[in-house]
Amino acid sequence: MELQQQFGTKLSFVLRHYPVDTAQPYAEMAAATSEFAAARGIFWQMQDLLYQSQERNGTPAFQELAEALGFDGVSLLRDLELQTFKRRVLVDLHGGSRSGVTSAPAFYINNQRYERPIEFKDMSAAIRSAITSNI
Repeated sequence: MELQQQFGTKLSFVLRHYPVDTAQPYAEMAAATSEFAAARGIFWQMQDLLYQSQERNGTPAFQELAEALGFDGVSLLRDLELQTFKRRVLVDLHGGSRSGVTSAPAFYINNQRYERPIEFKDMSAAIRSAITSNI
């Protein structure tokens, strides 16, 4: 968020799903839940809630989050059962694997893997450098 405030329209932040179920058993379901929210125009709000409530996972928890954002939890359950967003999530997962991602989070700046500390000042400097080198 601070980086977005600092760089404004010069920074585009893209989230791609990389659900590794061996590390997080509900990762794919959480990703599908965020795509459910995206289809309703509230992707980032759901992402924030999922991040804030990482200790609570599973169908009932995700249903509560959907309802907290004003959506019918039953619709979410239906979409999860039908795997409505599975293909979308798997496209991101496979794309990440092809790009060399092995764990999350992984960051890229101008298609280059960012492997320095995930600290504001370090990322800010790397983004500033990328912006000035593209001018």
